[in-house]
Parts: sequence; structure tokens; C-alpha cells
Amino acid sequence: MAGNSFDTIFRDLLAGQMLLTGAASDFTLQPITVHILEMEDVLFHLNSAVMMPYSPAGPSSTQGGGATPQQEKISGIEALAVVFKQFEFDVNKRLLITAHTDTSGDPDFNFKLSDLRAQNVLFLLDGSRESWAQVSADRHKIEDYQQIMI
Repeated sequence: MAGNSFDTIFRDLLAGQMLLTGAASDFTLQPITVHILEMEDVLFHLNSAVMMPYSPAGPSSTQGGGATPQQEKISGIEALAVVFKQFEFDVNKRLLITAHTDTSGDPDFNFKLSDLRAQNVLFLLDGSRESWAQVSADRHKIEDYQQIMI
């Protein structure tokens, strides 16, 4: 994930600014256009980091059945493929992938799971098979395999 980390993003945004540690700093950033695509929380089974090809059947992060008919028209992977395809046409675009969990459970566990979900989506998009397989093997549920095999 080198080159896409928050450190790199903020370093680029603050280039040329004199910022002192422990002191308040005021500065102006040049406006940028940001496009946000938020996908519904129906891409993962509960406590899993394996992205489903379509809305999970059974318990998901929203306990299943959380998607509206409109949201079910395109899967998370299909939506990501459309977004990713746009990068072929504009090399100046950047992609920041974030993920989240529901609010049940331990916040530290949820934070780590959110990070794993975002990493696994990135691995899927950039073709990092070994990394994707490792996260999937470490953070999968039986329901993941059952749904993928159907």
C-alpha cells in the first residue's frame, strides 16, 4: 500500500508548509474535487473480510436483507470495477479505499476488521492474489464459501 497511505497523501497536501510539532499551524490548501462512492454495508458476512460477489445471503454486517431493490441492482465488486475502469481514462485520479463494520462488538476488533476489509478490496483490485488469499484465509466464515460456491 506504499504510495497510497494517509502519510503520503497528507505529505503531498502539505508540501512546502512549515509545520511545527506540538504547535498550532494555520495553512490554506488548494481546493480539490473529491468524488465519494459509498456502497451499502452488505458486502461482507458478519466478522468476515472476504468481499462477496453480491449481497451476502444470511447474516451480514447489517444482519442480511439490508439492501433495497435499487441497491441490489449492482454488486459491490461490479461497482468497484466501474470505478476502477475510470482510472484508465484519467491517470490523475486517485483512489482511497476505506471500509467499516457495524457497531456491535469490541471497537479495537472492528477497527482491525475494517482495515482488513479495505486491504482485501485493494488486493482484489490490484491483482495481489497472494495477499488477498492470505487475508481471506485468515478472516473468512463458512458462509463465505457457501455463497461463493453457489
